Amino acid sequence: MKQLISVNKVIILILAFFLISATVSIATLVPVDIIESNPTTHIAFQDSPYTTITMSWRYTGTENIDSYFYEISAAPYTINYDSNDREISNTVSDPIVKEHGSYYLYIAPFRTIPGLPPTSDKGPVTKYGPLIVDTKAPENVSIGPENHTSDKSQIELTIGADEQIAKINVSEGMYGDGTWEDVDGSTFTYDLKQGEKKYTLRIQVMDKAGENEYEKKSRQMNDLVRQHITNADPYEITYTTADDLIMAKFTSVPTLSQWGMLIFLIILICTGVFAKRRMVPAVR
Repeated sequence: MKQLISVNKVIILILAFFLISATVSIATLVPVDIIESNPTTHIAFQDSPYTTITMSWRYTGTENIDSYFYEISAAPYTINYDSNDREISNTVSDPIVKEHGSYYLYIAPFRTIPGLPPTSDKGPVTKYGPLIVDTKAPENVSIGPENHTSDKSQIELTIGADEQIAKINVSEGMYGDGTWEDVDGSTFTYDLKQGEKKYTLRIQVMDKAGENEYEKKSRQMNDLVRQHITNADPYEITYTTADDLIMAKFTSVPTLSQWGMLIFLIILICTGVFAKRRMVPAVR
């Protein structure tokens, strides 16, 4: 009788174990959320001069997570939940070094459900990004307009480059002697400071990655910021009054070809007059 009771207890325990396992397996893992850079060097959609990416995250579900499978990739990536992925048990990734480019974090939670046999609960994949690594200074920088004469001390400069320009430094002396100012789209308004004269402006531009580092360092220069600054070619512009411009439009010094044409016309006129006089008979 006692043996029968013991067998029944074992059967009940086994059934209870399977029942608990089945109940646990019903729960579904939720996606990983609250993803952030650790330290805060990489934020989605913001250019960063740092090549090492370390991400952290939180899991807000109620389940106990065994590990996380993840990858940081430029190309679309599929989590396989195996050794082809990176796997970690805590909520901070290993530091990953990346080159210039845009990347995404792919991450999924994982746990093992006890049972006979144990089963795997593979959580949904979360995609976070883009994480932009920018290691290059702006290229193909151009300054306009092409009209290098102005009748106003305030001029509007147009800036061209192969990427978005965030800040500009305009100097009437040496490169870098001005102050760093925000660029509104692709234009910047500058006030000529030394009255009417011919100016040679030396202009530097900074991209978004440089600006983010510059602002993060309380507007202080460091090597990372300097790597994102480009010197534009010297830009020459003459500031003169409106009256001078009007006179310049309607008054010009004849060129050599104009003088030649004038002399040629005078010779023709003189030749015609002289020939006409020879043809008129003398009055006696």
